[in-house]
Amino acid sequence: MLDIGKVHEVNCWLCAILGIFFNSLLIWMIVYRSVAEIRPYSRILLQTCVIDIYTVVTMIVVQPVFVIVSGWNVLYENGSARFLPLPYNVILFLLWHFGYYFSIVSNALQFLYRYLILCREMKISALRYLLMLLTASIPVFVYLWILYNVTYPDPSRPIASLTAQIFSDINESVEIMMLAYSNTLSVYLFCLYTGTFNVACYAVIIICGIKIRKFIVRAAQEQQLSSRAVMYNRQISVTLALQAILPCVGSSISMMAVLASAMVGKASSVYIMPFVILPIHWITVLNPVITIITMGSYRRVVFRSKRIATTKVNIATVRSATVPLQQSERNHCSDINIRQNG
Repeated sequence: MLDIGKVHEVNCWLCAILGIFFNSLLIWMIVYRSVAEIRPYSRILLQTCVIDIYTVVTMIVVQPVFVIVSGWNVLYENGSARFLPLPYNVILFLLWHFGYYFSIVSNALQFLYRYLILCREMKISALRYLLMLLTASIPVFVYLWILYNVTYPDPSRPIASLTAQIFSDINESVEIMMLAYSNTLSVYLFCLYTGTFNVACYAVIIICGIKIRKFIVRAAQEQQLSSRAVMYNRQISVTLALQAILPCVGSSISMMAVLASAMVGKASSVYIMPFVILPIHWITVLNPVITIITMGSYRRVVFRSKRIATTKVNIATVRSATVPLQQSERNHCSDINIRQNG
């Protein structure tokens, strides 16, 4: 039988190694290799990297696994947090979940930030942007508060029987961390709030994105911006749009999992649902990769380094092949001189 815990552990560590590497590389390029046209947006690019690294670290500690047992949505931890008692393991899960949902609201804030400084020509200081981030985090904390109250595994719920069933189904020792029956009003209200939260964030993204695109097109036609500035602004728009799509896909997967639990009712779907969360962890890897590929200045740094390394290897190869040839020519000349003198 497939070891679900081992699959999650390998997936999480692979995402952590790649995520930390690519985000660290991108932070270095943002700080030291950003061209003048994108320096005003360095703040929002760094923001995504910091959130990704935070999410990666908490993910390794938690390693959440989602299953459905007899109509119950069950979440247990596969990381080191599973050794902690309630409510501390739940708090660690909420810290990981905060990073994931804060990335959604921060994407909306990035589009709003670009709209204000580009279309409205506003000057936004670091303090004002920090206040914007704190304000945007309020609905995320409300979401976590609802999630905590809806899913906290209090003694009135059938924890022992569900734990025993998970033991028999997946042959692993687990400690149930969060628990909620799918077909209840509280779960439906939670899904309603989650859906409203996502719709509001992506409404801001779409509206600001359309206005930014219209401004860039008009500025290019009227030559208000240089062709170089227009090019980099378009690259930033593509980067932020792709980064905004990734959490939407992950959130849709989570919502589909909850709705699936409502449809299966008392049926068990243990063997399918544990793999629902696996793709979500790769968002922290794809975000920096997308930025490096779509942003020309960062892409050139990577490929230039590759070309330089290739050139050095070629030069070393040529030199290693040339040295024996030069030595042979010198020996040949020496033989000729000896014959002539003789």
